[in-house]
Amino acid sequence: MKKILLFIICVFCLPITVNAANAAINLQASDTNILEGESFNLNVNITSSSNLGYYEYTLDYDNSKLKLVRGTNYNVNRANDSSTKKFTNTFKFTALDSGTSVISVKSYAVLDFKDKNLDVSVKPATIKVSKSNNNTNTGSLNLSALEIEGYDISPKFTPSTTKYKLTIKDNISQINVLAESEDPHAVLKGTGKISLDEKENEVKIIVSNNGKSKTYTINVILDKSSNLSVNVDNTSYFLLKDASNLEIPKGFKEKELTIDDEKIIGLYNENLDITLVGLIDEDDNINLYIYNVDSNTFTPYIELTFNTISFFPLSEKDVPSNYSKYTVTIDNTDISCYKLTSDSKFCLVYGVNTETGDEGWYSYNEDEGTIQKYNLDIDTFYENKIQNTQILIYILAGTTLLFGVVVIILTVRLNQRKMKNKSLN
Repeated sequence: MKKILLFIICVFCLPITVNAANAAINLQASDTNILEGESFNLNVNITSSSNLGYYEYTLDYDNSKLKLVRGTNYNVNRANDSSTKKFTNTFKFTALDSGTSVISVKSYAVLDFKDKNLDVSVKPATIKVSKSNNNTNTGSLNLSALEIEGYDISPKFTPSTTKYKLTIKDNISQINVLAESEDPHAVLKGTGKISLDEKENEVKIIVSNNGKSKTYTINVILDKSSNLSVNVDNTSYFLLKDASNLEIPKGFKEKELTIDDEKIIGLYNENLDITLVGLIDEDDNINLYIYNVDSNTFTPYIELTFNTISFFPLSEKDVPSNYSKYTVTIDNTDISCYKLTSDSKFCLVYGVNTETGDEGWYSYNEDEGTIQKYNLDIDTFYENKIQNTQILIYILAGTTLLFGVVVIILTVRLNQRKMKNKSLN
């Protein structure tokens, strides 16, 4: 009995070994024996017997011998569910120099789905690079690949074509330019994240090699028009979604409005109570149009700019007397004007100062191309003065005529008296 009891005690006192969960990072190259200038793919597989939740690692390699052309050095990811037991990332390398290169990882960590650290083993990849007997690419200035991530450039890339175009309708502020050179020793500039600031952005990718360079250009056009099409005078246009591509006239500020259930950023002038929107035609020409909210219609906005005045012509009111209607061209726009004579270089146009809201008649000097507010009181003053002068002339003429009649009467009577005296003598 004592022997049995001693056996049971020994069994319970034996150390219990628990197998800790672990993970493996295995790096596998598509080809481990390549020539200088050749490329290969590298898969980094992360596996575990337990459910994976998270990983991070940084690639570790000799960048003087290998060039990473697709993928990033630092990689991190988290599993979407508790059933994940493998992660795989694929990279692309180009061999720069001969010799043996090892690709591994550093600063790595692998966690299970409950965020517990796993023991990690790493199996690196070894690449043997041989000298190339083919030197056709040495000193090449060509690209072997060119793209903007997520978009298709036009025309389709070929190494001999250096000019490309891309129109983007998305509301983005930057693009990612990807390129590879034929010669792995060539230096590339202009790749990576590029900020977009204007409607048209000229992206240049420069290939330099042996003191020479070659430039590839992609003209990136930001199409910020909406999908809302309108018809004005039998011509189709698209509404601009925002005012960033508009030249904002003086006195106008940005204002959000809704047109056919679509949000648009237009321009509004409180003095004029006018709303402007930008319309773009099929040739990418942008012009301002007055948007009538009540009738949902669009009419061209015409603004005449002078040294100190931004002028918006209106339909004339109360045309001054003695003026005749003519047409004058200002800023390539035909405007109705009124002159006293056809050869006069001064004409009156009716409109409003867009900055001050001062509406009325303005005097335009055709020779100088200047405009200023016209004071109709001057016309009234001179008209009154002319009328008073005419009355005075009439009075003077009447007085002169009356005086002449009196003189004639007196002369006749005097002659009659003289003749009567002669007859009496």
